[in-house]
Order: sequence, then C-alpha cells, then structure tokens
Amino acid sequence: MPYVDRHGRTCGYADIEDQNQVGKFYRRYFIIANDVAAFEYYMDNPLNLPKGSRPVGQILLSTISTARDAAKLRPKEQFCFAVSTPDKDYILRADGEEDKVEWMNKLNNASRIPVPKQKLEENENVENEKTDDDTLEGDTQNRKIISYRTEIVGGVVVRTPVESYSDSDSGDEEKNAKKSTLPSTSPKPPHLIPATIGRNVIKSGFCVKQGAVRKNWKRRFFVLDNLGISYFKSDQDKVPIRTIPQKDITSCKESPLGAQLQRDNLFEISCSGRIFYVQTYSPEELTDWVRCISGAIIATRAKGGSSGNNEIEEVEDTYF
Repeated sequence: MPYVDRHGRTCGYADIEDQNQVGKFYRRYFIIANDVAAFEYYMDNPLNLPKGSRPVGQILLSTISTARDAAKLRPKEQFCFAVSTPDKDYILRADGEEDKVEWMNKLNNASRIPVPKQKLEENENVENEKTDDDTLEGDTQNRKIISYRTEIVGGVVVRTPVESYSDSDSGDEEKNAKKSTLPSTSPKPPHLIPATIGRNVIKSGFCVKQGAVRKNWKRRFFVLDNLGISYFKSDQDKVPIRTIPQKDITSCKESPLGAQLQRDNLFEISCSGRIFYVQTYSPEELTDWVRCISGAIIATRAKGGSSGNNEIEEVEDTYF
C-alpha cells in the first residue's frame, strides 16, 4: 500500500515490467519525488540501501500524460496499470486493487499541472468595482483607478486595461493589491510590458501550453493583437517564440479533451496542420480568451484577411 513518508513523498513497493520481455516483472520500491519532479524506483527501500544509493529508474512527472488501468493491455496479470509517456507505456503491477487505484490517483495528481486559484481579492467581479458616486468619492484616496480601451471586434465588445495608477501616496502594497482589478495573469498594464510594446493588444496574459513534439506543458505569456496570437517565454521578452497569424486560425473553442489530458480550463486554437492546446488559470480567463480570439477571427474574415500578416515574423520552435 503506498504511503506518505516524513518528507511528504508517496512511497511503496510495486512490480515493474521488463521493457524487453512482456510478462516479466521486477520488484522495486517507488517514490513520487515532487522535489525533483520525478517518479523514481529503487532496488529496495533507500533506508535499506547504502547511503547515497541512486534510483535504478526514473520517469519525469512532466512527461506523464496519464496513469490508467492496464487490464486490457495485460489481461493475464492482475492489478496492472500503465504509466503513459510520449515515448512508451510503463506497465506496473500493484499488490491489490486498492493499491492500484491509489497509485493511479497519486500519479495523476502529481503529474497534473496545478492551476492556482485566484485570491479572493483578485477575483472580485468587475461589476462590484462600479460603486455609486458617494462611495466612489469616499474611496478615491485609497483605491486604484483603471483605464480601459474599449473596442468592438467582430461585434464583440473588448475592454483592455491600458493604465493603472493610485491616488494614494501611502505605498500600502496590501491595500493596493486588494483594490487591483487587473488580471493576476497579467499584473502590469500593457504599456509597461515589453512583450506588448508596439502592438495593438486585444488581450494578454500567462497561460500554460502543450508542446508539439514532447507534449510537455510550459508556462508562456500570450499576446492577442490584430495580427495574430504570439507567445513568449516571459512578459519581459520582446521577441516571441512563435506568432500564429490571424489568417491561419480557423477556430477557437473550449477543448473537449480537458479530462483526457488532465487539464482544467483548457481551450484549443485550430490552425491548418495543428491544434494548439492552451490552459488558463481560471474558468473566467478561459471564457475571455475564447471570446476575444473568436471575435478577432470574425473581424479578420470580415476584412478579407488583409490585416498586414506579411509583416509577422515567426520563430519556429516546436519544443516550446
């Protein structure tokens, strides 16, 4: 039965199948080591091994797409489950049905990218910020004032924050944080973010994107403008990893593969030859990204796709 050791790691014994011989299993001691982001296995419990013993095998948690029942893959073996990676499936055998389910749940939770919940103060509805005149006058000294640029894109009203300042000189960061209405995934105003300089920004912010080849998930800064969608390693970069021209985007919608890929708040951007899978940090962000991208698609089609796409420089790197 897997258990949690004093370091907070899930550990326990199980059998792993020889990669070169189906049906041949070896007894190993497994550890879900979150500190090194790996699923490691040893010849025995490290406490019973010489000090400094290294694991005999390791599976990076970032490469694990799912841990699932392997009854159909190994019908003659009981309590088997498969740990799937882009390269291959690792077949493991637990000591019982309860152990098998526990290992699968622990591995799926460990390999799943956590989506941090918005702080309650940052997740306030924008409508709640609209107070009556009396309240506004009494609050002006301590609240942040946000300026927005309002545009109609394909019949959809898009409000983009363009400036943030405070009338208070107190420098109380905690109070300012509570009053902020900027999305937590893009805490700075667009005109202060290097990645958005010189762009007619419709929406920007951090999301998590699946790679094209390795299928791993990485945090990227996305910028949607009238030319297309660009993503950067960080909001401090000026050159994008890649830009997807508006004319190449055929659709954008919430992805039906969220449960299969073990990703919350997942949407997909469909292009000719590829579908980009992107995970947001909240359901509200998911809805907003799909709405803005879909509106931009409609606007581009209405203009006949002639919105200066030839000026876009694309940096191809399928590993990001």
